[in-house]
Amino acid sequence: MYKYLIIKKILFVILLLIVFTGCSRTGSNKLTLKEKISESYEYYSNIKCSNIDNVIDLNFGGFVTKNKAYELDVEQLYSNGENCKEVSINNLDDEIIMGSGQSIAYTKKFAYGIGKNYQKVIYSNKEYPLFSTLGNMILYHSSNYTNGYYIVSIDNKIKMIKTIGNEEEITIKNIIDVDTDFSSDEQVLSISEYFIKTNKAYYKIIKYKENKEECEKYADIRCKYNYKISKDKVLTSNYNDILFAGFYIVDKDHNIYKYK
Repeated sequence: MYKYLIIKKILFVILLLIVFTGCSRTGSNKLTLKEKISESYEYYSNIKCSNIDNVIDLNFGGFVTKNKAYELDVEQLYSNGENCKEVSINNLDDEIIMGSGQSIAYTKKFAYGIGKNYQKVIYSNKEYPLFSTLGNMILYHSSNYTNGYYIVSIDNKIKMIKTIGNEEEITIKNIIDVDTDFSSDEQVLSISEYFIKTNKAYYKIIKYKENKEECEKYADIRCKYNYKISKDKVLTSNYNDILFAGFYIVDKDHNIYKYK
């Protein structure tokens, strides 16, 4: 009889563990998309902007689709009742491939100032034309490519380039390989300042100082920068629900999150 009671108690404890564990798992599976992303990124706001579903690039103050540009205010509505408003681009020659806030939209040949007060800007370089260069090149956006380090995809390989120059001519000084763990059939689709999107996953772009200890200690030693690429588990697990990932992350419900 005593043994029977002990066995009964053990079975009861096991049953309780199964019930509570099951409830915990069920609860975690019921997290909303907003709750899942907010575990890693700071929720900012929910916006009204029907055209953001077609976003291909987004930065402070604006975003672009393949053939249009928009101003964006994540805190206030425009007079059209939305957080975004279309702005004009004069004499667009081709599909837009990326943008830079509310100031510039890029095609493969030209950079366009957005709005009626801007004119077409031509970036030229005999050795390395800015976009039709070195095979299939994807360059992350910035309002100024003239001097700096940038992450690019050249023939689906991630590189770091250093550029010098001005608005009329840009020279690429260095091209350095950046290690990735892409699978053999993984293709780069886009690059923002903080993320690389492939056909399978999102990857964080992490900038670091190779000689951090020395360059922060001594005034006469310049910091040497490099990048590492790391798969983002949260965005990848919700891959089909993410519209854009950069400084701002936008999900299918038009929730905005900040990169942190």
